[in-house]
Amino acid sequence: AAISGKFIIKDIVDNNSKLVFYLNSIAGDVLPEKGELFKLNWDVYLPTSEENEYKIDIKLKSIDSKCVSFDSTSAKFSIVPTCAYNLRKIKISNVNYGFERIAPNPITTNNIDLNFSIGLNTFTELSIINSNGELILKPVNQLLEPGEYSVGLDLKDFASGVYFARIKSGPYFDTQKIIINK
Repeated sequence: AAISGKFIIKDIVDNNSKLVFYLNSIAGDVLPEKGELFKLNWDVYLPTSEENEYKIDIKLKSIDSKCVSFDSTSAKFSIVPTCAYNLRKIKISNVNYGFERIAPNPITTNNIDLNFSIGLNTFTELSIINSNGELILKPVNQLLEPGEYSVGLDLKDFASGVYFARIKSGPYFDTQKIIINK
């Protein structure tokens, strides 16, 4: 991330609970005398401890300069409890998300089966899109339970050409090319 267009943070390494990074000047700009140099932001999900206050040690040192020195310091930070609303209970299943490879491809018949699996109880869309990006058909547009599914498509009204089958379900997204050759 660039800082005021003058500095860049690079080579970020997480080394056993120690975050190490380098702040480099762009085009020879100098550090400001006072003010905020950078911020560290992170999110914590499902903490494993009820402790919410932590200590962070900040150690700064200059590379390649004996004329610059920094005062190292310590600081405290707190994890604020998260307010949640509109929650829903999910049922974990042993089914993974997947979109089976379309075969044969190119398709020379008037029918095709699209096989996919859904890992969570979530809203699912299966769309057929032409090579111009226009939606041609949406055979699935509903809430589905975890499981394996097969959708048969009648292609008799489809012209020869390139189409795309796109599935969106919860966090899962996949697109496959379909070539129809009549």
